[in-house]
Amino acid sequence: MSSSRRIWLDVTTSTRSGSVHDGTTRVERGLIRELPPLLPDRMGFCTYNRSMKRFAATQAPAAPDKDRAARPRRGKPGALRAIGRRVEQYVRRRIKNTLRRGLGQLERIRGHDIFPEASPGDIILLAGENWSRYDFDVLRQLRAESGIAIAAVLQDMIPSVHPQFFENEAFIRRFDTYVDFLARDVDLVLAISESTKDDFLRAAPKDIEIPCPVSRIELGSDFTLSENRKRPDALSISGDRPFVLSVSTIQARKNFDLLYRLWQKFGLDGRTDQPHLVIVGKPGFGSTDLLRMMAGDPWIAETVTLLHGPSDAELGWLYQHCLYTLYPSWYEGWGLPLSESLAYGKTFIASDTSSLPEAGQGLGIHLDPYDAASWEREILGLAEDRQRLAEMERRVAAERQTASWADCARDTVRALDQIPRTRR
Repeated sequence: MSSSRRIWLDVTTSTRSGSVHDGTTRVERGLIRELPPLLPDRMGFCTYNRSMKRFAATQAPAAPDKDRAARPRRGKPGALRAIGRRVEQYVRRRIKNTLRRGLGQLERIRGHDIFPEASPGDIILLAGENWSRYDFDVLRQLRAESGIAIAAVLQDMIPSVHPQFFENEAFIRRFDTYVDFLARDVDLVLAISESTKDDFLRAAPKDIEIPCPVSRIELGSDFTLSENRKRPDALSISGDRPFVLSVSTIQARKNFDLLYRLWQKFGLDGRTDQPHLVIVGKPGFGSTDLLRMMAGDPWIAETVTLLHGPSDAELGWLYQHCLYTLYPSWYEGWGLPLSESLAYGKTFIASDTSSLPEAGQGLGIHLDPYDAASWEREILGLAEDRQRLAEMERRVAAERQTASWADCARDTVRALDQIPRTRR
């Protein structure tokens, strides 16, 4: 262990994503903000250029705003922006192909020039879109020839555990290659939950005796809650009818099909006592058929509202006024919507799979996502039993544990400082 080693946080993902935030950039931006105060003389930032296959030191990025870093931007990009992105991708491919033809000689002499500003013994921390941003062979070469250690944050194992939720087979193969790289060729994996850690160790190649060491870190959940709260104009709830809230990108993995079938059943059964359902999230892959059916289903037209782009003030109002939240996801690396629900003082009904019991802290109800009957019973029962609901909210207020991004950064530094200089 050494306390003098320089730590380089790679900020390629945040640099390329601009103002668009999601769960992945949330991690990188949280560390951008909180690592420098802990490492005043040891902190550096870098980016990776895939065309040149080099890392380069860069200035410290501007400290991201807490509110924006914690909340993905919702809504679809405009047409001009989409066209601009396609043009940019085309130009980058042309430049990359042109450069690649002239890099043969450079490949043979580069060695230590992959990251000239770093010194032997330094550590590169990859905390963004690690599976797609880097050339794994270049990272292996850097580690082997320059004596630079590599650590990587592992945010989930979804493509390995549930490949059926992804339409692109090339992406699944790429992720499997990434898992193999982590197990064989990095010095430390930082998993964001015990569930993710266990899934990684199970998926590690069986032909290696000891996979990469894994430490568990907890993501920050110190959200800045919106104080200027506003009822969404598009919220079509008559009178003071109670409602429940489900916040997430709408995609197959999130299991919104379960909620759709339940609210359809309420309508077919002629019920009028169920709470209104408000779903907040932008459409994702695998959601086209579900959204089409919901839009054309008369049984749920008056009992379900979909909001694809509320403001933070509107989302804060929804959390404040909902009865409780729902999160029937099949699998998560952590479970940000549960952290948000607890931060707003609301209990939840969520799946009992993967990391969700960790994120829920025992302060809600966890159910088998296959057991529709139990979900129906608990959704109706908790909405009806207001005394039980109030008791659960009191427990949330008294017992919730809120990890900060500063806590996450401290855990990260402690784990990084345990990386030995001697290669395993």
